[in-house]
Amino acid sequence: MNKIHPYTTEAYKPLYISKRMDVALRGGKITAEAVTEDHIFYDDEGREEATISTISYLRTDEENNQRPVMFLWNGGPGSAVSMLNLECFGPYCIAKDEEERLCYELEVETDTILDVCDLVYMDPVGVGYSRLLREEAAENYFSVDGDARSITFAIVSWLKKHQRWNSPVYLCGESYGTIRACRVLDELGRNPFYGNRMMLGIAVAGVILIGSA
Repeated sequence: MNKIHPYTTEAYKPLYISKRMDVALRGGKITAEAVTEDHIFYDDEGREEATISTISYLRTDEENNQRPVMFLWNGGPGSAVSMLNLECFGPYCIAKDEEERLCYELEVETDTILDVCDLVYMDPVGVGYSRLLREEAAENYFSVDGDARSITFAIVSWLKKHQRWNSPVYLCGESYGTIRACRVLDELGRNPFYGNRMMLGIAVAGVILIGSA
């Protein structure tokens, strides 16, 4: 298996953007925060080699560090998570006309699950704003195992950053993302920092597979 160094839990640069928003649901209005941030990977010498970008929607009008959190990604390889973001679960969606044709505008999704579950949309290295920073590190990320391990480390990084260790964790993948979900589930089942199945991993409460590959 490709070697990836789990230093993502210590570094949150260069990007962190937060914006407060009010979301109108069928059952009433909630307050939430949209957060964009980078999770950076380093080599043995401490050099930045890749970054995974996440977009999170977090409910803020109730204090509960045990709220469920779902990590989502699309397929590909090479497909950005924007479609799951704008077509499934999130607080905004692509508007459609009366004939169900896309209008290329955004509208509030009143059926978002943000009232009961926080959402974290992820792109693997090389997709969207998730970048490979050193070409010689490509073999660590551009493989089935490297892809899954880097996503797993980003999940651990996010949980530490937001102090959500007690939250039920859900995974959601679409198309090739269903394969990634199975591999990430395997990685989280052991301690992702050690590769030793005898050590405690991170429990996953459920997995959603859309258009299984």
